[in-house]
Amino acid sequence: MLKKNSLINTTISCLSTPNFQDTFLVHIKKVLGSDNEQSCELELLRDDGTSFFVNIISIKEHREDEILLIRSVVFNITERKIADEKIIQISSLLKNVINTSQDLIFVKDKQLRTILCNDFFAQALGKTPEELYGRTDIENGWPEEFVRGNPDEGIHGFEADDREALSGKTVKIEYEPVNIKNEIRFFNTIKSPLTDETGNIIGVLGIARDVTDRKNMEDELKHMATHDPLTGLYNRRMFIQRINDEIERASRYQHTLSLFMIDIDYFKSINDNYGHQTGDTVLQNFAKILSDSIRKSDYAARYGGEEFVVVLPETPLLKAEELAERLRKQIEDTHFSINNNEDINLTVSIGISTFPEHAETSHELLEIADAAMYAAKAAGRNYVKIP
Repeated sequence: MLKKNSLINTTISCLSTPNFQDTFLVHIKKVLGSDNEQSCELELLRDDGTSFFVNIISIKEHREDEILLIRSVVFNITERKIADEKIIQISSLLKNVINTSQDLIFVKDKQLRTILCNDFFAQALGKTPEELYGRTDIENGWPEEFVRGNPDEGIHGFEADDREALSGKTVKIEYEPVNIKNEIRFFNTIKSPLTDETGNIIGVLGIARDVTDRKNMEDELKHMATHDPLTGLYNRRMFIQRINDEIERASRYQHTLSLFMIDIDYFKSINDNYGHQTGDTVLQNFAKILSDSIRKSDYAARYGGEEFVVVLPETPLLKAEELAERLRKQIEDTHFSINNNEDINLTVSIGISTFPEHAETSHELLEIADAAMYAAKAAGRNYVKIP
């Protein structure tokens, strides 16, 4: 440190490093101009040429208008300054690290105020990191549309997760729908308790990864696995799964269930006369009419070629026959546009079977409906037949 002899007849300014020599003079002027304590930080030189930091707190003593002396207390704050500098360096390093990530990263204190975040997190809210610091999500005025799929939950849902993390739990939210700038994006989010060196929880660390593209790809693959690529209806595999589920449910609750087997009459002639591309267009248009015609509780599938099936849960035979006749008439009355604005008319033959009246398994129901459909064709086509 400094020897006493080196302090006698020496001003503090002379002991200061060059960058701080004027600082003490400014400090003294403040002390002389005020009746309150004033403080400043200085970097002083030791006798060996090394430096250290001090905090000087000063106040003047006076009698009426006469200043008697200035009393100062000097605290060595070198360790604190070194620690602060390390914190600044670490904070700067941390900011550089998190800003290289395209994940949304944020840190909140125990009052759920944002104390650190990367640029991607702030940009998602249309703000800078500095605008978010020291404020809660609500205080930051997050847009109302920046909420989960449930608009009633809103930002309070985010806060509930934060508080769960503050309780010591790691919170994982998969495929969280969030509306950002009028676009629904999906995030996998992890919120963990942030602890100090003694293990005490001091805040929340959150990382949210945008997985929208991955989810869309997964959804597309699932759709491809369960739907017919031409018509967009369920494929045969998914249909079998769904009808078995419906039979199990109908059996459990003692409900009825009906099934349509539908075949487009003379469809081969369309392919022969107009080509398979036109035939595909006709199938697509037919599938749309079929989808629009059935009830929300029903579901349709392309069973193969020009054959389609419809499952009608909780529908007895008489009601199913009424609905099938209505569908047959609608198809008969529809003009299907093909090449060069030419229109053609279609008819369908429909066979019906009902659970448990005709059968109790999907295989048997399909066989019975198929036989009824062929009976409709044998009767001249454009008919609805029941067993």
